[in-house]
Amino acid sequence: MLNLLGQAIEAMPSIAAAVVVIVLTNTAAKFVSLAVSAATQQTVKSLSLRSLLVQIAFALTWAAGSSIACVIAFPALRPGDIIGLLGLGSVAVSFAFQDIFKNFLAGILMLLHEPFQLGDQIVVEGFEGTVE
Repeated sequence: MLNLLGQAIEAMPSIAAAVVVIVLTNTAAKFVSLAVSAATQQTVKSLSLRSLLVQIAFALTWAAGSSIACVIAFPALRPGDIIGLLGLGSVAVSFAFQDIFKNFLAGILMLLHEPFQLGDQIVVEGFEGTVE
């Protein structure tokens, strides 16, 4: 028990540094979201596509910050290990969620072609809904 407590105390500085990185990641993610929103305000007409780009930028910022925090908190974990795990995990997830990814990409293509706008009322085969 004393050995475990000693290891926990020894790991405290790296865990504290990782928490600081997570806090900085939160700030950076908000800043990146605002920057992408401002950049796409002039170039992208579709509000839905702008929202998608902002959310993707936010998620990628969090992924990068979380990876850096993991490397800091766990020194035995190398960045190459994380990249390898992401590569292997992405293959497994892509097979498992193949249909979901197809629908997601189809949704992105619909956003690019803009067949309808936010607030439009749509009726398809007896089903009715409002685009949100």
